[in-house]
Formats: sequence, C-alpha cells, structure tokens
Amino acid sequence: MKKIIIIAMLISLLSIPAGSFAQTGDRPCPTMGEKLADLCLLRPVCLVGACVSTGLCVAVSIPATLMGAGPEVGDALFVTPWRYTADRPLGEFCYYKDGTPIR
Repeated sequence: MKKIIIIAMLISLLSIPAGSFAQTGDRPCPTMGEKLADLCLLRPVCLVGACVSTGLCVAVSIPATLMGAGPEVGDALFVTPWRYTADRPLGEFCYYKDGTPIR
C-alpha cells in the first residue's frame, strides 16, 4: 500500500508542470531534468500500469462487449496507457509524437 501511495504522489508531482504548460499554450523544450524524470520514474511506472490495465482489459472484455461498450473499454484500458507509455517524446507530458494533445 505504501508503494502505491508513493507512486501516486510521484505521478501527481510530475503532472503539475504538464498542467501549467497546457494552460499557456506554448510548447517549451523539455529540460534535461524532465527527460531524466520521465525516463527513470514515469516510464517504468507507466509500463507497469499499462501491463496491469492490459490484464484488466482482457478480464472485462467479454462482459463489456456484451453490454455494448467493448471499443470504449478497449481504448481506455489498452490503447491509452500504451500510447502514453510509448508514443510521446522523452520529457514531453502534454503532447504525443504526432502533435495531438494528451487528454
């Protein structure tokens, strides 16, 4: 439980700069500190989270499909975590590689 709280605190601390950049509208170049924090802290946590959410997606895929929410659940539990983990530049917390903003 203590590890989960620490991980949640790290993610919330790393999301503070992302919110301030999104409000100003400009896209500054990530600093070396942001790149290192992304590489050493956030990416491994995102990788574990993406693996967990993939397992959850497999577990709920049949009930979700029967209820008519299959594509939405698949997008939320599979595509979004993996895209955030692998499809954004190092140190960039607001935009994917193709320039679309992260919701």
